[in-house]
Amino acid sequence: MTYPLQKKDTSILYVEDEELLRKNIVTFLERRFNVVYSATNGMEGFELFSKHFPDIVITDILMPVMDGIEMVKRIKQLRPDMPIIITTAFSDTKYLMQAISLKVDGYVTKPIDYNNLMEAINRIIHFLTSKTLEASYTESLKRIQRMLSGAIDALAYAIESRDPYTAGHQKRVARLAGAICTQMGYTEEEVRKIEIVGMIHDIGKISIPAEILMKPFDLQDIEMSLLHNHCKVGFDILKNIEFPFPVAEIVYQHHERLDGSGYPRGLTKDDIFFEARIISVADVVESMSSHRPYRPSRGIDKAIEEIVAHRGTFYDTEIVDACVALFTKGYNLSST
Repeated sequence: MTYPLQKKDTSILYVEDEELLRKNIVTFLERRFNVVYSATNGMEGFELFSKHFPDIVITDILMPVMDGIEMVKRIKQLRPDMPIIITTAFSDTKYLMQAISLKVDGYVTKPIDYNNLMEAINRIIHFLTSKTLEASYTESLKRIQRMLSGAIDALAYAIESRDPYTAGHQKRVARLAGAICTQMGYTEEEVRKIEIVGMIHDIGKISIPAEILMKPFDLQDIEMSLLHNHCKVGFDILKNIEFPFPVAEIVYQHHERLDGSGYPRGLTKDDIFFEARIISVADVVESMSSHRPYRPSRGIDKAIEEIVAHRGTFYDTEIVDACVALFTKGYNLSST
């Protein structure tokens, strides 16, 4: 149990309609902070906020009378920079996207882990207490990075919670894509960008019925068509989020091939983002190397054979060479 930092005079507003959870969290917070307000829905929460202006707001999303999204909107109208943490187990992307678009500062999934909750709170306290005029720009960038990191984790959780067979797939693709970038000599910033896309490249699968995702044999044509549509759905989910680079378009393109044989738009060569080409190679290697409901793992050797066989036709030559070099050096796809 580690609860570092803390600042006793920090005031916190906690909004949650589930009574037992609310009481337990309030008790936990009151042991660490002098001022803790609690409310049972968004309307009560907004009224308390307007009266007391706490330092940090922690809120659930789905609540009666007024949900957390509407409350956050109203709070942000009064204080655009108000630090807010979202707590939710709800994976419906409509609400998740709304929360992300409001630029909240943290996400804690339910059931709430006290370590995760305190980590989110302490990140905000650190930002509030260390902010100076000279350091404000740097701290603001860090805050945006924390928000972005939390949003990516929440999006990744949303898709993986629906498909146990691909749990970890996006993380492994992100890690491999980042390693390929490193092998190719790209900067830490570029590596981080590609890892972000890798973490959510299959977010569009949230729209596919679970029985198709977990079907233990080959898909029929209509089912395959639904599966192929996940690239477009992922684009539609992400396109209105203000990422610092074209995440939505890269996700849209990650199944395209250089010769135009990919999907969903049949793009070719320079029409395909370089980041999408990297995700494409990492995705193929990870997918072929892992077990799927409809087939056992084909192994890393077969995966390498696949990308080498289509080097320069399906897959970018430089990226394939970098990927092969990684595994020649002993890269371990399954390690975390």
